[in-house]
Amino acid sequence: MQTKSPSWLAKAVHGWPKAGSDRSWERLIDITGNEPGGFGNAFFYITGVNAANLLAQPETTRAQGVIDEFTRDIPGLIDEVITVKEFVWSHQPWIRAAYAMLPVGGAWMIDAWTRPEGRIHFAGDFTTLKSGWVEGAIESGIRAARQIDPAARAEVRAHLIRKIGS
Repeated sequence: MQTKSPSWLAKAVHGWPKAGSDRSWERLIDITGNEPGGFGNAFFYITGVNAANLLAQPETTRAQGVIDEFTRDIPGLIDEVITVKEFVWSHQPWIRAAYAMLPVGGAWMIDAWTRPEGRIHFAGDFTTLKSGWVEGAIESGIRAARQIDPAARAEVRAHLIRKIGS
């Protein structure tokens, strides 16, 4: 959805996701970035039973229904909605895949999945709060590398240091 402004940022609401719930809207994720014109961009990420229930509703009303429920649950976080688009992963002929999805209250699983078993270390997007995203996979790889070698550091090339320092 695109909003008149990223009003959540003005209210210091940040994070990944910036809002999460067991309600039909599940996760709201900010993707505003450097949007020209001052608009806000965010999307609701809905899975499992919530997605199935939503897809059973008429396409013409389901997006607005999610926004309406969100604004009832968390009033004042988003302002005027300008545009709404929908993307359904399960309707994509070449993308039908699976990923780990933590239930609300399931963060304890991450602790279990990130604990080494002897010399075996686990990595993958499912071992982070960014499950289903490349950012989670990268984050988990860095964590696993640091478990194996606590002295592991990100590689920074000298020319980047010079550029940043100038």
